[in-house]
Order: sequence, then structure tokens, then C-alpha cells
Amino acid sequence: MINGNTTLIAHLGYPTTTFKAPLIYNPWFESIGVNAVVMPMGVKAEAYADVVSAVFKLTNIVGALVTMPHKVTTVALVDEVSTTAAIAGACNAILLQPDGSLLGDMFDGEGFVRGVRRKGRTIAGASALVVGSGGVGSAIAASLAAAGVARLGLFDVDRVAAEALAARLRAHYPKIELALGARDPHGYDIVDPTSLNPDLGTERDYRNFTDSLVRHEMGQVRDRLRYPLEPRGAQFVEHEREKDREREEIEASYRERIVIACRDVLSA
Repeated sequence: MINGNTTLIAHLGYPTTTFKAPLIYNPWFESIGVNAVVMPMGVKAEAYADVVSAVFKLTNIVGALVTMPHKVTTVALVDEVSTTAAIAGACNAILLQPDGSLLGDMFDGEGFVRGVRRKGRTIAGASALVVGSGGVGSAIAASLAAAGVARLGLFDVDRVAAEALAARLRAHYPKIELALGARDPHGYDIVDPTSLNPDLGTERDYRNFTDSLVRHEMGQVRDRLRYPLEPRGAQFVEHEREKDREREEIEASYRERIVIACRDVLSA
């Protein structure tokens, strides 16, 4: 129950009708006895800077989750950004630090890395391919670099975007080996085909890509797909899917709204 001691975490974005974080975090906070609440706050782009300035003057706020369309804008509104956020050029979280300054971070990539590790995979010294150099793809590349990958392949249909990401990675991780321009997964330990969405690819691209993984017997692969969040009581949870699910289910889910979901693509 919300009371005078409740800690506030703002959820900033527009429109709020798409927000799922309150459905995930608030029941969890309650279950573990944490007196905190994630509060949806609908903010349009033209008011965002003023709202960020005002909301962090509240005495019971500790931070904010940031979603579209404000992830890129947030970088210029905080006092400091993490290495991952600097490489991604975007933030999806703001932390109010003890001295009153704001730290921006991007944890999309960290979620991906934890998913890989949860499956018992080794990242340090491995090779990885990230297909797509947008905000999330950049965040995943940054987190993989921080986790110690030895070789990182980058591909984007916009080569300039891939080259810019490579430059940002080299600035922070000068020892990493980078390869640009090819999305063939053969020879990589970890693969994240982030660009295979309707704006950058097609379902046929997706099928060809995963068939290639099977053909090359790739056993250590991660893929983010368009899976819907499914209700479980009052909560929504992300589901991991395995390659052995029916193709029809995968293709139907592909058309749904984006959530980050890690899964293995195993050879049939």
C-alpha cells in the first residue's frame, strides 16, 4: 500500500498505455517487502526536459525508468552517463545520486548479458555478432564489450551507423577486435540479430538467418524476438523461447509488440 514512506520511481514516456514496467516491478516490490512504486507518467517530447527537472526535485524520488520517445534526449539532461549509455547514445534509466546529481544508464544490454550467463554461457574471451546498431543493439554491444568479449562483429544496413558504433566502442575498449560489414553468424559464439524487424528486415530474412545458424550448427546463440508479454495473475513476465517451438508460433509472435527476450537457437 502506498503511504508517506513510499519511495517513488518515475516511469517517463508517451503513451503510457504501452507501459509494462509497473505490472512487473510493483507486485515484485510488494512480494519482497520493499515500500516503493513505479509510477507511469505520460510526458510528450516538448515537455520532457521541464518534467525531468521538476520531478527530481521531489523528496521521495530515487530514480526513473525512461522509455520512448525520450531515451536519446535523456543523455543531454543528466549530469553523468555510464559507459554503456555513452556508447548507446541513449538512456533508459536515471539514478538520483546522494549528491543530487543525475546518472543516466542503459540496461538493455546488461539484461542480454545476464540472459547469456544464466544459460551457463561464457562471454569473456568469446566472439559475438550484433546485427543492428541502433539504441538497443548499441547497448548490447557495449555490455558484451564490458563483459570481455574478445571479438565483436557489427552489422547494420546503414553502414555509417555501424562505423559510428565501432568508433564509440574503440574509444572505451581499445583492445577489442571489431569486424564490420557482414552478418554471417558462422564462426561466432554469440549472435544477436537485432535488426530483423519489419523496418529493417522481413520474416523471410529471419527464417534465412536462423536456418543459417542451424546449418552452421551454432549452439551458443541469443536472439531477441517480438514476443508478447503474457499475463500471469496481475503480473506480466518475459518468456524465454526455445528453437524447438513450432515455426508457426514463432512467426505469429514475430508480429507482436517488442519486448526483450533472450533464447537459445539450437540446431534441430
